[in-house]
Amino acid sequence: MLILRKKVWYVLPSYELNWNNLLSADLAWQMSKKSLEANRDALVLKTCKSYWDVQSAQEKVDVQRKLEQQALLNLQNVRAGLQAGTVPPSAIVAVEGQWNRLKITSKLLKKPLMMPIIPSTYRSGWMQVRSQF
Repeated sequence: MLILRKKVWYVLPSYELNWNNLLSADLAWQMSKKSLEANRDALVLKTCKSYWDVQSAQEKVDVQRKLEQQALLNLQNVRAGLQAGTVPPSAIVAVEGQWNRLKITSKLLKKPLMMPIIPSTYRSGWMQVRSQF
């Protein structure tokens, strides 16, 4: 409350104290809000990175599968050439080695990927963040 005494306005200490408490509470709320937004952004970035890693791994598996199919086709062609007598027997060793190497690599790539587990406390926040996009 403002009081006018001798042409000077005075503020009662209780009002000034209440105003400072309000400003402090507002500042704390603003800081909490920024912290929450930063945590949500970090979670969104982590989720996006995980998704992109899965996409990249899927592309690697697809490329490996195509390489394996091509190696199998080469092996079949060399075997047919060997039976026809147009390819020397030593050529089949290299092609079979390449095909076996690609089969082993393909098996390693097909193992299940370890996916990060998102704690249940973040799930509701993720749905809210996701709905903003």
